[in-house]
Amino acid sequence: MNRPSELLFSSAHVDITPSTPIPLAGYMHRTSPFTSSSGRLEINGVRFASHELEVIILSLDALFCGDLEGEIAARVTGTPRLLLLASHTHYAPSLDRKRHNLGIFTAGYIDEVVTAAVRLIETLRKEASAIKSVGTATSENAATFAISRRGPRFRIARRWPFIRREMCLAPALKRPIDTRLSALAITTEDNDTPAILWNWACHPVSAADPLSLSSAFPGAAREGLRETLGQKASVVFCQGFAGDIRPRFLGRIPKPMDLVTGFPGPYFREPDQNTYDRFLSGVTSVLTNSLKALRFGEAITRLSYTRTKLALSSIAGDGAEGDLTFDHLQIAGALNLVCISAEPFNSYGQLIREIFGDDAWAVGYSGDVFGYLPDNRAIGEGGYEVVGFAPIFGFSGQFLPDTEDRIGTALRALKGAKPYSS
Repeated sequence: MNRPSELLFSSAHVDITPSTPIPLAGYMHRTSPFTSSSGRLEINGVRFASHELEVIILSLDALFCGDLEGEIAARVTGTPRLLLLASHTHYAPSLDRKRHNLGIFTAGYIDEVVTAAVRLIETLRKEASAIKSVGTATSENAATFAISRRGPRFRIARRWPFIRREMCLAPALKRPIDTRLSALAITTEDNDTPAILWNWACHPVSAADPLSLSSAFPGAAREGLRETLGQKASVVFCQGFAGDIRPRFLGRIPKPMDLVTGFPGPYFREPDQNTYDRFLSGVTSVLTNSLKALRFGEAITRLSYTRTKLALSSIAGDGAEGDLTFDHLQIAGALNLVCISAEPFNSYGQLIREIFGDDAWAVGYSGDVFGYLPDNRAIGEGGYEVVGFAPIFGFSGQFLPDTEDRIGTALRALKGAKPYSS
């Protein structure tokens, strides 16, 4: 019989690969169904439960999760604290019924994903065991694979002097980014390692074939881990603050469109298959090697979870509708997860660690994502992630100059809020 203080854990995963070709989400002008497949799509889940609290994390191979949390919660019993995380792959069908400019959603597929998630939660509730130990590791070796995508460039203008300087979607070689990759492994009383959680910030974009269904690098890393841990292992990817970060696929020889999108170089280039495969294997290698440096602690029993909301109008004016959701999941001595329902700029990760501690994981793309969350510097610079994305995402606000400060205040309120705890 379980002790009152004992923290139970379970993990599982389920396939959500569509059975027939349907459109993918991620690019406004890509409306055709996928023509090939580069792997399977999944939901990977973990459940932590005590007598007082049940928290379920579901990591989905999707651009965004849309309103799925409410749909799933309506079909399960009890009141679990659900935390849905999108990997942000740009090569999976849309799960967002509202942001159709980012991908034509297929209602039948969304229904299938909701059903699969409910079935997964039922499985997680049936199979629970006590945690024996939790191992954590952080690596800085992922630096060569990602880069800031906000570079100042000159662009052709219609009026004199016919050239203007602005912030473009271009490589920023000298702009610092947070390159850390963190991993957490959980072992149970039978010495099994049924789950890995990991966190890294990088847009899953620029596949060799834009019409190939794919879970991108999160899926490749998942398969690499399963070769070591076994095919039953659940691999929960917690996408970092990647709003302005993407893979480092560069070229220096300009093409005609580069005169429109900004010059001089370097420029982003779509990789060939060999280059893309090297990127996938490189990220996977950093992750698998980090497992060799895991530091294991004793079994843990304390679990706490907090959720707060901030009206988008408080950071983007009266025209902005909806809320920004903040989640804080903490397992004493093991996991310190801080999530924002947006595409936060990478710099916000430092703010997270200043408030919640250096071991905190900065996680974006949780729940119903409204769009990008730029920092004060970016708001002053302008560019796609500040203004250009708005009509595509259906966002009608205009970021206030002190948005970053307001987010800091909201995060401190999250830390100070009374948690659900065991």
